[in-house]
Amino acid sequence: IVLAGTVAMEDMGFKTIGFAGGRVDAWEPEEVYWGSEGQWLGQSRYRENLEMEKPLGATEMGLIYVNPEGPGGNPDPLEAAKAIRETFGRMAMN
Repeated sequence: IVLAGTVAMEDMGFKTIGFAGGRVDAWEPEEVYWGSEGQWLGQSRYRENLEMEKPLGATEMGLIYVNPEGPGGNPDPLEAAKAIRETFGRMAMN
């Protein structure tokens, strides 16, 4: 759809600056700062009381927000609530 719009505008005489079909996926660990820990799903990113260095937001390295199994794989709803509050607070949604 985006390419069709670009082609239509060019066909009508509009000067575009080019077309980009998407973004480059960059997820490799050496390209992203995951924090001080060197192990996926480790716990070394926390100082104490689930406090993490800024600008980290995910409670566990490699996960988008929080671990769906609970913090550290432990299905404790109270601990999960703390992790959710910390993570979403870092995204200005607290």
